[in-house]
Amino acid sequence: MIQGIPNYVPIYMLLAASLGFFIGWTCGDEYRRRVNAEEQVSELRDEVEDLKEQLKLLCQTPPAAVSKGSPEHPG
Repeated sequence: MIQGIPNYVPIYMLLAASLGFFIGWTCGDEYRRRVNAEEQVSELRDEVEDLKEQLKLLCQTPPAAVSKGSPEHPG
């Protein structure tokens, strides 16, 4: 029984290396997706902050006076 074990060691080593490579490949890809998602979230958060500032400025700006006879007046 013990004499046959060295014949199977290379097969087990190949199987273990293949399994480790597969696990690393799937988990590593998930990590990259998470990093990209976190970057996108931070970029979107910055854009939302910029839009909030623009909206605040627009709300503080008084409306322009338009007379009824001008072509910009609706209806």
